[in-house]
Amino acid sequence: MLLLGVLLLGASGAFICLLIAYNSSGGPEYDVAMFGHHLAMVNAPRIFLAGIALTLLFGLGGAMIMAGGARARGRRGELRKVRAEARQTAAERDALAKRLDKSAPETGSATPVVMSKADTRRDAPVAAKQSVMTGLRRRFTS
Repeated sequence: MLLLGVLLLGASGAFICLLIAYNSSGGPEYDVAMFGHHLAMVNAPRIFLAGIALTLLFGLGGAMIMAGGARARGRRGELRKVRAEARQTAAERDALAKRLDKSAPETGSATPVVMSKADTRRDAPVAAKQSVMTGLRRRFTS
């Protein structure tokens, strides 16, 4: 919305400036031309109404810029709140994990993994996972 507002604001402003620059002749009827092309033959009341319409478009562009900026500020503030809440939740989780580790009795530990030269790097994570699972089974089944 912000980009559309800037585009509308710039286009209407440029159109107004070009119309003034290319049509500076006077008289009861004006031949409106731009870049060598005849656009219309208008009188003073029509020029006044066209000016009002272009001013409204210019104002609409400004309002869209303001609304887009306010929306972006609101979203940034909400994102900041969510990130702070996530940090607080992670800190609470870590504190609870430390308390749980301190209060749990050590009944058994994970068996060390001994690898032979025949083991490949691909099998190493599987063997480590199996030893961790064995240690957990011993801890919770005792």
